[in-house]
Amino acid sequence: MKTIFKSFFLLLAPLPCLINAQVIEGGADHSLAVCIDHTAWAWGDNHLGQLGTGNTNSSTVPVQVYSLTDVKYVRGGFDHSVAVKNDGTVWTWGNNFYGQLGNGTNNDSDIPVQVNSLTGITEIVAGDYHTLALRNDGTVWAWGLNDYGQLGNGANTNLNFPVQVVTLTGVTTIAAASKSSYVLKSDGSVWSWGYNSDGQLGNGTNTSSNVPIEIIALSHATTMLVGGMYHALGLKTDSTVMAWGLNNQGQLGNGSLNNSKVPQPVMNLSKVIGIACGEFHSLALKNDGTVWAWGDNYFGQLGNGNNNNSTFPVQVFSINDVNAIEAGIYHSLALKDDGTVWTWGSNQYGQLGTGSNGNSNVPVTVVNLCTVSTGVKDKKPPTLRIYPNPSKGNIFLETEKNKGQITFELYDLLGGRPCYTLNTEQNKYEISFYKASPGIYFLKINDGEIIQIKKVIKE
Repeated sequence: MKTIFKSFFLLLAPLPCLINAQVIEGGADHSLAVCIDHTAWAWGDNHLGQLGTGNTNSSTVPVQVYSLTDVKYVRGGFDHSVAVKNDGTVWTWGNNFYGQLGNGTNNDSDIPVQVNSLTGITEIVAGDYHTLALRNDGTVWAWGLNDYGQLGNGANTNLNFPVQVVTLTGVTTIAAASKSSYVLKSDGSVWSWGYNSDGQLGNGTNTSSNVPIEIIALSHATTMLVGGMYHALGLKTDSTVMAWGLNNQGQLGNGSLNNSKVPQPVMNLSKVIGIACGEFHSLALKNDGTVWAWGDNYFGQLGNGNNNNSTFPVQVFSINDVNAIEAGIYHSLALKDDGTVWTWGSNQYGQLGTGSNGNSNVPVTVVNLCTVSTGVKDKKPPTLRIYPNPSKGNIFLETEKNKGQITFELYDLLGGRPCYTLNTEQNKYEISFYKASPGIYFLKINDGEIIQIKKVIKE
């Protein structure tokens, strides 16, 4: 799930300060984040330059991706990374053996390089060695490894430049598994293509496909898709979760170890708002801010304080107020309301970001993420009232009197450019919420010295 920043304030002081993360992502053995200032950070394995730091030194703490600004999202493949900027361009770094960087070469890069001839991109995802991009016209583009048709262009030849996925228009959501790809269209239909060894395409067969085929069981009832290695999850409109594909470690969460070629319900799980897949484990975020996990737990990636596999969801230990989850192959990540990032599971390469290499079967905090230099020490944010919140219509904002000019920016949950901006010197004003879709929004308040972020809910 993609989530932007939540409540924090920026202290203006000439010393390091933490700015909260707004996007998190798990690669295979590395992790990524986007900070509120739209810089990208990475930590963990870097043997092929997937941290994007200009070298191949792994790191147990977050380091800033070289010369990359105005970042909207980051995604991690097996040992490559991808970013989309707010201008709609795509940048990649790391392993390029199969052309997964999309820059027309097969040369690895330890700094970001731009994907060839690709603009207007609103979303990106990465499989193990292939990459997908969604354009603002509803088309999908793909590049990289194509041995099982995961590029969806009707062929099985690897490509080091973007090619359009055939017969797909009106796409709103994209997802990738190890060697498979998935999309949700605006008409509610769900489509998949690529490798299908264990039924991960969800169409009732084990036949791979190099063109999209519809997953009938998910159509008109799905809002989100994610892929693991050889399994996938779908979040339904009723806030329950469906799973299909390989189930050797219980990653389908149905109480068994039986594979499924068609989507089946994850047991004992409701009120879900986010999902994520590791290699052999799965995660769900509920609307109460708790995280649930199931499947492989050899490295503690279920986060429940032990290392026992589970064929049904178990609650991640002692973590609440979470607004986003992601997974690497053997580790898990969570972004909390306060902007801190928490991780658990395998830490061989430092992918937990704790400054050490010890595995953890309970959540631990990522250190030194989004550090910047700030201004005046101990500056306090102005008092701000937002009401009613939640709101069915308009919201009212009230600040201290005589604060001077204040800028307000209202963002939707995807956290791109603001969908509403207002400069005002009033201490009380009204924003119309009637035309907004129900959901979570974030209000950024800047009085020229201090930035605050507040969550606003439209019912």
